[in-house]
Amino acid sequence: MATNIFIPTNDGLAIIHTDDILYLEAESNYTNIYLKDQFQTVSRSLKHFEDKLPPANFVRIHNRYIINIAKIKAISKKRPVKILLQNDAELPLSDTRKDLFFAYLDQFAIML
Repeated sequence: MATNIFIPTNDGLAIIHTDDILYLEAESNYTNIYLKDQFQTVSRSLKHFEDKLPPANFVRIHNRYIINIAKIKAISKKRPVKILLQNDAELPLSDTRKDLFFAYLDQFAIML
């Protein structure tokens, strides 16, 4: 289900379709929102977005990252576990979130 989020800009508000988000990265009290060809920096915490984004589409994989589950290209099996996204970004899956992540996949994704 496509959802929009509104983020503040110098000129007002920008609309981002959640389907266009690859991942979000925490940077202190700011969050970088990575899209296919660009990123936006917003003065909101990653926790703010974790609470607002649709849980069936987004999962926190690390203290610094939330990913769009539909944008996963591959998951490595070697330690440390890495998640490869469609833009070839390789993000770490923290050991403390690993069990939750695979339970999330089991609930929301088709695993063969």
